[in-house]
Amino acid sequence: QFEITADILRREIVEFLAAEAPPGRFRFEIGVQSTNEETNRLIRRIQRFDRLAGTVRRLRESGRVVQHLDLIAGLPREDYRSFRKTFDDVYALEPDELQLGFLKLLRGTGLRARAAEFGYVYMDEPPYEVLANDVLPYEDVRRIKRVEDMVDKYWNSHWMDHTLRYLRAWEFSSAFDLYQELGDYWDRQGYGTLGYQPEDLFLRMRDFLRDKGLRRPMVAEDLLKIDYLLTRRVRPRSPWWVPTLDKGGVLGWARRLAERPEILGPEFARLELGETALLKHAVLEWVSFDASAWIQDRQLAGVGDPHLAVVVYPPGGQEFPGSVSKWKGRPMLFVAAQMNAEDAADTHR
Repeated sequence: QFEITADILRREIVEFLAAEAPPGRFRFEIGVQSTNEETNRLIRRIQRFDRLAGTVRRLRESGRVVQHLDLIAGLPREDYRSFRKTFDDVYALEPDELQLGFLKLLRGTGLRARAAEFGYVYMDEPPYEVLANDVLPYEDVRRIKRVEDMVDKYWNSHWMDHTLRYLRAWEFSSAFDLYQELGDYWDRQGYGTLGYQPEDLFLRMRDFLRDKGLRRPMVAEDLLKIDYLLTRRVRPRSPWWVPTLDKGGVLGWARRLAERPEILGPEFARLELGETALLKHAVLEWVSFDASAWIQDRQLAGVGDPHLAVVVYPPGGQEFPGSVSKWKGRPMLFVAAQMNAEDAADTHR
């Protein structure tokens, strides 16, 4: 684990790490703090965000280095609107973890000596956390804390990355607004005082989205289901939603897919799964769009048309007959991108 200054990391080092680093072995903590130039000038911080962003993107694309990026709320001249922009700038990089911290005026620091200049109100005992300043009132600090909580629960947990990417791209004006509205909803519902399981995060997100109203509510809810299925290690016995196929429908489709695996494409056909294996190791659901196109290419395709989604779980990480490599315990998604008339007639069975 290293703390690095990403905007001065040499390009050849970045490329070496992207090509040669053992996946998951290195973890980089990168302090961004703010993308507001005036704020950085006031705290005497030199930062070339464009170069930092390039480094983060390259390492993210490689999938070899875990990246943790930090922001700090309460810095001089960073009001709520400016912090929203800082958040969106950094969230767009999609770090593995995004941490929102709050400025602390420790004894002996330059900002504590200048506290009166920026109108700081802060705790008079450790950790000396800032409660407000001349451009960020206490109520805004509280609102940002709700964002912090939601980012940690939803983005940093990576339970529903595909859903969150869709919501940011199609349903919310900014990533910050998504987490702010979600945090406000949690606050109104009193969820902050309740414990939760992963399933609760999905249910509360679904209820929040229904309460808000979306352009494409079925796409969002279908992605929540897909995310849930893809983040399970084993096939769930009873999902948190009402299945779109009853037992008879699942049995019929398992038989059909065993006979005609090409419905789900050549990769699925190579698994050579029989009816029994599908019933034991797969979840079948109807979805309202081509979920695989979104997950693979972030393309919204086939919206409004029925698609059969099949998530298959390898038993104990072992190979299925006909597969060319081990799946290492990860479920795989297959989607029938086009349904013929006979298949489409079965959508409600």
